[in-house]
Amino acid sequence: ALREAIAFVLFSESKNVLLLPRTTSRSGGEWINTKHPSFFEFPGQDLQEGEIASSDRSVASKILKNTLEDCQFEADRDLAEIRFIGKRKNPNFDLTTWHTSYWALQTNLKSNKTQHGPMFTHVSKVLEAFQNNQVRFGSPHDLHLLRNLHRLDTFDAFASMSKEESERENPEDQCRLHYVSDVECIPLPSNTQPPFHHTNLITVDSEGEALIVDPGCHRPADDRFRAILQRFKKPPTVFLTHHHHDHWDAISVVEQVCPGAVVMGHRDTLSRVDIGGLKSHALQEEHQFKVGAIEVAALNAPGHTDSHMILHFPKSRCCAMGDHVVGYGSSLLDFTCGDMYRYFETSRRLIDMDLHCALPAHGPPNFTPSRLLETYLAHRMDRETQILKSYQNGCKTPDEIVADVYRDIDRDRWGAAKSNILLHLKKLEHDGKIPPL
Repeated sequence: ALREAIAFVLFSESKNVLLLPRTTSRSGGEWINTKHPSFFEFPGQDLQEGEIASSDRSVASKILKNTLEDCQFEADRDLAEIRFIGKRKNPNFDLTTWHTSYWALQTNLKSNKTQHGPMFTHVSKVLEAFQNNQVRFGSPHDLHLLRNLHRLDTFDAFASMSKEESERENPEDQCRLHYVSDVECIPLPSNTQPPFHHTNLITVDSEGEALIVDPGCHRPADDRFRAILQRFKKPPTVFLTHHHHDHWDAISVVEQVCPGAVVMGHRDTLSRVDIGGLKSHALQEEHQFKVGAIEVAALNAPGHTDSHMILHFPKSRCCAMGDHVVGYGSSLLDFTCGDMYRYFETSRRLIDMDLHCALPAHGPPNFTPSRLLETYLAHRMDRETQILKSYQNGCKTPDEIVADVYRDIDRDRWGAAKSNILLHLKKLEHDGKIPPL
């Protein structure tokens, strides 16, 4: 589904810029951030179907007037002077794609600002806070426009550059897709399983060194992938979280463009993939390394598969999660080599790490990873309780249990459900709750 939004870049001549808490409600005149205490965005709103903002200044100025009134700010310029600086495509993470129309106005703002509400502060302080992991942005375009504003001297230069960038075809060409400092997340089309149609390429580029994670795109995305590889000054390290083909289908493109690249991953993962003529760095244990100035840790994260690994970026408190989590729904475990017991162990370890961001291989980034994982575990424990009760009531085989537990579910889904039941039964056996299968 395609959705549209409008956003306003409002800044003073001294480059103070207005940002609002991302998810807010008003209570007694106070702004309350209901989800993310450090999460900010440009003022704006989602658009209803039929609203025109990209080319209609009068509609945009009315929306801006209402927005400023709602957050108790007053501008010293006529709002009709706002300037359209382009419609930008947010990355396609499947299910919903957002296009945002950006407008800009140079103005001084006055407000009865509350401690936890809107902030009107210098753009350099905002960027420094982002780099230090103190504020976050849901859209990388917001961050990129702040960077444009910081480095360009005049309003005209800022507006012209931003408009020109918005006319480029792909989101990764319009801006660097940073959801946390130093790490990009770029969805590229892949032969993955529905409801997903993309695998997120995670990239780091620092001081002439580069890292890519899970190059799983398929042939129609080759040109986009080549362009990304050609940004790097040196051949990258290629990290594979696990062996499923939608995480390494583009290895041959890496070999063509960057024949000096080295493929890193768990030794059991690398034994199951074809890396062509590229060199490999097989890991038996967890491994810490640097990409330029960026510290990285490869961590064992078994569960989805027996040799699944993730990458931890300590500075940004972020992990490239592979398939341990997904952006929508919950991750399926590989019934041939997955392990439910170890999936629970890995999830609890990640919860204890108190991460700020999870970058899954499929779907959008998640900025409350501990909450997400706790939801996963609660759902799986509910299912496990149902399976154990069914077993205790006399259903001993996966076929019998699926007919009992999933009796209200479409039979077309029983095959995948049966695989999931078998993984739960193995966990129950490990926990000593049922005899050996």
